[in-house]
Amino acid sequence: MGDERAEERADGLYDYGTVLWRGEPDAAALFTAADAFWVPFSLGCIAFFAVATRSVVDHGVPWPALILVGFFWALLLYLAVGRFFVKRALADRTTYVVTDRFAIVERGGSVESRAIDRGAIRVRRRLAGRIEADFDADVEGRRSAVGLIYEMYRNTGMDFMATVATGGWAPLRFYDVRDRAGLFEALRAAGVDLVDRGAPGG
Repeated sequence: MGDERAEERADGLYDYGTVLWRGEPDAAALFTAADAFWVPFSLGCIAFFAVATRSVVDHGVPWPALILVGFFWALLLYLAVGRFFVKRALADRTTYVVTDRFAIVERGGSVESRAIDRGAIRVRRRLAGRIEADFDADVEGRRSAVGLIYEMYRNTGMDFMATVATGGWAPLRFYDVRDRAGLFEALRAAGVDLVDRGAPGG
C-alpha cells in the first residue's frame, strides 16, 4: 500500500501521509480482563435487586418508586448484557490506520489521531491472541487513580463512563487487533522500535 494516501476530510484540514496499514477491532471480542470483575458484579447486583424489587412490589409502594426501580433495572441490564451489543456495534464502525506519521482511529464520521512517537507506544497481548496498541503510554498520570479508573471501563462497552470518570481524558488505543504481524510491520516502517509486553522474554 505504499502509494495509498490517507483519505482527506471534506474540509481539507489534514493530510495524514502514506497509509502503511489498515485494520479493525475483532467484533467477536466481547470480553476484557476487567470483565473478571464486571460479570460477577453485574450478576450479583441483579440477584440482589431482584429480591429488593419483589419486596417493593409486595409492599405496594407509590408509582414514582416503581419508575426508579425500572431505571435501576435498565442500568443493571445494560451492565450485564446491553454493553456487549454496544461494544460490537462500535467495533463494526471502527477502523484503525497507521501512516508514516500518525496513528488514527476512524469511527463513524469522526477521526482521532496521534503523531507517531516511538517513546509513547506499547503493544500488549490480550485475550485469545489479540493485541492492544497504546499510543499514549507515556501520558502523565496513567498510573494514577484517574488512570486506574479508566482501565476498569475501557473497551467494555462502558467507555463513556471512563470519559466521565476521568474528566474527558482518554488515550488513543487500538483494541482487539488480530493482525499482529501487519500492525507490527507498519509501526516498524514508521520508525517505531516496538515493545511487546506480552512477548516471551519481553
